Amino acid sequence: MEAVRQSLKKITGILFFLFLFSCITVSGVAATTAKPAVRRSELSPTGTMDLTDVAAKNKKLVVWLSELTPATVVDLKGSQNSFVLKVPIPDRWQIQQAVLHLSYVNSSTLLANKSKLVIRLNGYVQEQITLQPQSPTGEIDVALPPRLFRQAYNDLEIFVAQSNVDRCTDPVAPDLWTTLELYDSYIAFDYNRKKVPMSLSAVNSFLFDPKLVGTNLLHIVVEDLSEDNLYLAGIVASGVAIRFQYRPVHFTLSSDIREGMDNVVIGSKAFLTQLLQDSSPSVVAAIIGILPVPKEVEVYENDELVRKTVPDPTCGLICISGTTREEITRAAHAFSLLSYPLPDAKYTRVGDLIVPEVSRYAGRARIAPGDRYVIRDLGFSTTTFRGFRPGSKDFTFRIPSDLLLKPNEHAVLSVHLAYGSEMRQDSVVNINLNGNFVGAIPLDDKNGGRFQGYRITFPAYLLNRGHNTITFEPVLTPLETGECIFLQTENLRATIYDDSWIELPPMNHWIAMPEMALLFQDGFPFAKWPDWRETTVIVAEKNAETAAAAINLLAMVSQKNGIQPFEVRIGYQAGPHTGRDLLVVGPISALPEDLLRDSPISPDTPYPFFGELPTVKTAQSWWKRLEERIFHTEDSRFPEPQAVTARVKMKTALGAGRLLLTEFQSPYDNARTVLLVSAEKKKDLERGVLALWKPSVQSKCKDNLVIIESEGADCNVYTQRVGKTYHVGEIGPFSRLDYLSHNHPLLFFGTLLLSLVVLAYILYRVLKRFKAKRVKHG
Repeated sequence: MEAVRQSLKKITGILFFLFLFSCITVSGVAATTAKPAVRRSELSPTGTMDLTDVAAKNKKLVVWLSELTPATVVDLKGSQNSFVLKVPIPDRWQIQQAVLHLSYVNSSTLLANKSKLVIRLNGYVQEQITLQPQSPTGEIDVALPPRLFRQAYNDLEIFVAQSNVDRCTDPVAPDLWTTLELYDSYIAFDYNRKKVPMSLSAVNSFLFDPKLVGTNLLHIVVEDLSEDNLYLAGIVASGVAIRFQYRPVHFTLSSDIREGMDNVVIGSKAFLTQLLQDSSPSVVAAIIGILPVPKEVEVYENDELVRKTVPDPTCGLICISGTTREEITRAAHAFSLLSYPLPDAKYTRVGDLIVPEVSRYAGRARIAPGDRYVIRDLGFSTTTFRGFRPGSKDFTFRIPSDLLLKPNEHAVLSVHLAYGSEMRQDSVVNINLNGNFVGAIPLDDKNGGRFQGYRITFPAYLLNRGHNTITFEPVLTPLETGECIFLQTENLRATIYDDSWIELPPMNHWIAMPEMALLFQDGFPFAKWPDWRETTVIVAEKNAETAAAAINLLAMVSQKNGIQPFEVRIGYQAGPHTGRDLLVVGPISALPEDLLRDSPISPDTPYPFFGELPTVKTAQSWWKRLEERIFHTEDSRFPEPQAVTARVKMKTALGAGRLLLTEFQSPYDNARTVLLVSAEKKKDLERGVLALWKPSVQSKCKDNLVIIESEGADCNVYTQRVGKTYHVGEIGPFSRLDYLSHNHPLLFFGTLLLSLVVLAYILYRVLKRFKAKRVKHG
C-alpha cells in the first residue's frame, strides 16, 4: 500500500512539472505573438516603415467626473432622480476603450429588491446596480462601448429608483438618497489620435477644439525674439486660446519646430524655406496654410539604420507668412480673428482685413451698466421643466470688475414664462443669484398661466465683480397628493423662454486697488479695454522662456474676454510709461530697478507675515472703534477673526519652484497699475505661469502679493496685502459723496459736521460785523 502511495506521488509530481513547463511555453509563445505585426500597408513606397501611426496608438487619459461639472458630490434624493454629465469627445479621438469608475454611497434604509442605480450613455442602458442597504458604500466599473460615443458632448446619465417600503413609497421621504462621489469617480479612455486633415477647415473643429480635455499644447515658432515677433506670437496665441473657449492651453516658443505636438510657424518666406525645405509653401502674398509636422525617425534602408525626416500626420503645422512684415501681420490677425470655418483648402491668401473696433468693457458674456441683454445671448436656451423633480437651469454673465456697486441701486430680471394647469398653489419658480435667493414667481393659477415680462428686482450690490450666475429652480407640486394614491406628474410643466432679459442700472466705474483677484476675473485693469490699448507688456529678459511666460499671460486673459489684444504693446524697455498700465514679466534679477524700488518686494518695504494665531482678532484703532459704535456697522455686530501679522524689512528671496506676482500703483502715473510676474530663474517663471492656467490656482489669487509653489502635481498659493491702497476709475462729485457716505461714514459725516461748524462760525462773524456797522451808523 505504501509503495502504491509513493508511486502516485511521483506520477503527480511529474504531471505537475509537465503542466508547469507547458504553461511557460505557451506564455512565451503568446508573448511573442502579441507584438504587432508590420503590414505591407504600413510601409511607405520606399519600403520604410511609417512609425508615426504606431507611436500614436494606445493613448490613455483619465477624466475625473468632478472636472466635467462644478459639483464634487451630487445627492440624488426621492423615489427617482437622475444626474446627467456632458462628456466631451473631440473629433481628434478614435476611442478604443472607455471605462467608467463610479463611487457612491446610498441610504442604509433602502430596500434592495426595489432600489436600483442605472447607467445610461446617450439614452442606452449600460448597467443596472442593486443598491444594497447592508453595504451602502459602493464602487463600480462599467465598460462604455466606443460605438455609442459621438464626436460631441455625450449624455452620461446616472439614474436611481429608490424605495424604503414594499408599497406606497413616499416620493419625498428623507431617507431616500444616494450620493455620487464625483471627486473619486472618473472615465478612463484608451484612444488613438486620428490623422489631421490637410485642410484649413480643420483648424477650428479639429486642432483647436474645446472638447479636447487634458493638457493642450501648442508650440509657436518665430524667426527671432524681436518685439514685432513677440507681438505676432501673442496675437496668434490669444486667437488659439479663444478657440479653446475655457480649456487651458500651454504655449511654448522657440525658433525650431517641436515634434509630437501642433506647431504654428510665423515668419517670412525665407524663414519657412529654411525650416521646411522642400515642403515649404509658395509665398507670394499674405497666406495661411496647413502641413503635417516633420519628424525625424530611424528606419532601415538597404540593411542600414538611417535617420530620415517624415511627416507626422497626427500633428498639424500652421504656416502664417507673407512677403512683407505688413502681410505677415495681416495674416496673423486674420488667423486669430476668423471664428467661422476657414476655407476647405490647404492654403489661402489673405486680402484686405478690417479689425473691428471694440468698446470699453466689451467681452464674452459681459454686460454693461445701463443696457438690456437678452439671456439667449448669455447662453440660456428655452427650457421646459417637467415632473416632480424638474431640476434647475442657469445662465452666467460677467460685469466689469471696477463697477461701483451701491446699496440703493437695483437690477431688473424680466422673465417670460408659461406653466401648466392643475398644479397646487404653492408651486413656484425660485430665482437664485450666485446661490442666494433673490425672488420667486408664483405659479398659483389652477388653470395654468403665462407671464410676459414678470419682473424680479434685486439690489445691485448682491452682484459679484466678474462672474455671476442666475439659476431658475422650479418647485412643481401635484394638485392631488396623499398616501397610496396615483400621483399625476405629466401636467407639471413650466417653460422659461430665452427672450427674457436682464438690465443693470447706470453705474460709475470706481474701485480700490490693488487687487489681484480682478486679473483672473476679466484682466482688470490691463484688459479694461479688451484690445489692451492702454497696456504695455514688458519682457524683462530676452530669452524664449520669459517670452513664452508673457505670451501665456496674454492669451490667458484674452481667453476670458474672448477678444484679441490687437492694440497691446510688447517690448523689452521699461522706461517711463505715462497713461499706461504695465505688465512686467521676467526673472527677479532682471526686473527694472525703478519699478522694484516702488514695489512691495523692495528691501525697504515692510513685509507682512502670517503669525501663529490666525483666528485671533487684532486690536482696532480708536477711530475704527468709534465708527463702529456710532454707526453700528456690520463688522461691529459680527466681527470676523483676522490674522495676526508681523511686519519686518527683508530682502526678497524666492527660491526654486516659486512664482511671484505683485501689483502696485505705477510710479509713472497715479491712476495706473503695475503687475510684476517673476521667479528666481527663467525655467521657474515659465513653469509657474503655466500653473496659472489651472482654475484652482486662479481662484486662490487675491490681495496684491501672491507666491505660488508649483513643485509636483499640486500648487500651494500664499497671498498677502502689502502697501498702500489707491483708487482708479471715473466718478462724479455726487457719486463720490455717495461712495464716501456708504463706505467711510465716520469720515464723511465728521467732515460734514466740521464744514457746518465752520460755515456757522463764518455766518456768525459776518452777522456780528453787520450788526456792529448798523449800531455805529444808527
